[in-house]
Amino acid sequence: MKPRIHPYHGQRGLLSFVRASLLLLCLMIVAGGFRLTLAGIDPTIPPDQITSVSPLLYATEGLVLVAALFVLMLNFRTTIEYLRRIAPITFLVGLVFASVLWSVDASITLVEGMHYASGYIVSLAVIQLYRAETVSDLLWEFCFAMIIASAIYVVAIPRIGIHQLADAEQFVHAGSWRGIFNHRTNLGYAAAGLTVASVIRLFSGRPKPMAAIGGATGVLFLAMAQSGGAIIVTVFTLLGLLVFGGLVRLQLRDRMVVIVIYLICLTPVIFLFALGIDSFLALFGKEPTLTGRTLIWDTIVGSGEVNPLIGLGYAAGFAVVFLPVLDAAGFDLVNAQGVFFDAYVAFGALGVLTLVAIHLWLALLLAKALLAKTSALLAHDRFAVFGLLLFANILLIVSNVVESFFLEPNKPLIPILMLALYPRIRGVPVRSLEARMPTERN
Repeated sequence: MKPRIHPYHGQRGLLSFVRASLLLLCLMIVAGGFRLTLAGIDPTIPPDQITSVSPLLYATEGLVLVAALFVLMLNFRTTIEYLRRIAPITFLVGLVFASVLWSVDASITLVEGMHYASGYIVSLAVIQLYRAETVSDLLWEFCFAMIIASAIYVVAIPRIGIHQLADAEQFVHAGSWRGIFNHRTNLGYAAAGLTVASVIRLFSGRPKPMAAIGGATGVLFLAMAQSGGAIIVTVFTLLGLLVFGGLVRLQLRDRMVVIVIYLICLTPVIFLFALGIDSFLALFGKEPTLTGRTLIWDTIVGSGEVNPLIGLGYAAGFAVVFLPVLDAAGFDLVNAQGVFFDAYVAFGALGVLTLVAIHLWLALLLAKALLAKTSALLAHDRFAVFGLLLFANILLIVSNVVESFFLEPNKPLIPILMLALYPRIRGVPVRSLEARMPTERN
């Protein structure tokens, strides 16, 4: 039994292409694409000298958000069901707005919270409307669209599409590609998503030529963005697919035997990895302090400024309390450079536990996909579901260690994660999850 699809999903034409392009464009906008262009900002001008931002940016973001909210309200029952299926993430978004009540600056928390929630809101709206034929289509086409748009920027507008020595802030990354984004790391995660989605499609019954083109393009942009975190995500996901991907085609008893053998072999590898962590980090351009991140984390933990239970409010806690201290110490930052520390500042122990719950929930979904006794899906569909969940797990684990993207607004991480969870959200999981497909209106 293949994933449920609408009867018109196989239909392709100009109207379908325009519709899909508009939906992907909306996703790119909330993912932080085109922000330098829409805001009319020259990257060579220091931020403290920018006195105003073009209203076009706010008008565009506002229009996309309102349209997405209209779609979600129009399909209210479906929306509620989707939110239930991603309950740990839904709780995190609710926590963002709840923190307005105890924030050190409620206005900052409310405004930034709306920016942050827009990534989830627009993603859910697009997932409801997009005419995807398989579970991997939407992620692949979204990442491919970001890469194509970035290629245009790199070739036609290199002053924006490529980090320059003349850049006011990011001159240290001169030569690295950033495409439609304001930083190379964002492009790196888009390239990681395209590379992984292409490999999943290559081995799950999708057209091989386009999958191969997508994979090659993703690798190229991954190399040119030079994002260590994105490279780690890609390498570990592909290794995971190589080691575990074939298991979904075996009977449960055979899978269990192979998994036990893998775990026995993996134990000494983990031990050697722990001993040589510095060398491992060096392979990806990192050093033991993770480019000074550990020094920032020590400052936050030892400050005593945070309410240990509920924190200081989303975005406002760090901006109002810690940013001045770290600026005085010579750190040029907008966040704690580690999502668990940002969660601690914003929501205290409640936030940290929420993030842990999200990681455990994702791991459980992956385990169920791998260990399910039976499945209603064909073997290549099971591989695609497993691959997307594996990517979601590794993407969040790696990015949450070295970045704060999961709690930042206008970053591609949120839409990419949501589209990787397409099988869970749309109700196309393995049978053991027993998800129900809600009635949809389009």
